[in-house]
Amino acid sequence: MSDVLPRQQGAPLSDGWAINNNYSGSAGHADRVSDPTAPYSAPYVAQFNYLIGFPSNGTEPANLYRNVGDLSEIYIGFWWKVSNPWQSHDSGVNKIVFQFLGGGGAGGKVYLAMWDTRLLRLTDEMNTAANYDPNVNATPVTLGVWHLVELRLRKSPSLVQWWLDGVLQGSYTSISWPSHGMDEFQIAPTWGGVGGSSKTENDYYWFDHVHLSRP
Repeated sequence: MSDVLPRQQGAPLSDGWAINNNYSGSAGHADRVSDPTAPYSAPYVAQFNYLIGFPSNGTEPANLYRNVGDLSEIYIGFWWKVSNPWQSHDSGVNKIVFQFLGGGGAGGKVYLAMWDTRLLRLTDEMNTAANYDPNVNATPVTLGVWHLVELRLRKSPSLVQWWLDGVLQGSYTSISWPSHGMDEFQIAPTWGGVGGSSKTENDYYWFDHVHLSRP
């Protein structure tokens, strides 16, 4: 992530990206920071700040988003790091990225989250809401270390898969997709949902080199 991340809503960035930044006052926002350890496109990465007092109200520090068209299949890959320590949400849900269909409200969405077990789990909020646990390998996320996260989403024949550091974690063919295509990808790392305790420590997510592609 090479662009400066302005503290604005709907601010355009390069390559079709835009940002809604600073949702939660001084306790939550995103910045471009330098990290020479970034695995792909150092030195700049996107840092999402969950500072002391960050609320559990169903928001994220910022939202980086890009329209991908009207796709029936997409590959998503990115490098991601979680601070050490990390205070998990009371619900156990620490969201990472979202893929929307039909603008979200019309078609729904799927999202990937790190649970308090530090396993990556996919959630379907489309025709039939459901959580999908790792069913191939169950590799815990190591805090403070860069990880390569990848997803493959396909409407027909139905397929969702996700990987951590090249190791397949989950693979399902049972998801029921809406008629709408996949249209907007979001780095929107919502901390839990409505209800629960606020952050009592300063925590961070970092993202480097997001790659989106279609067949």
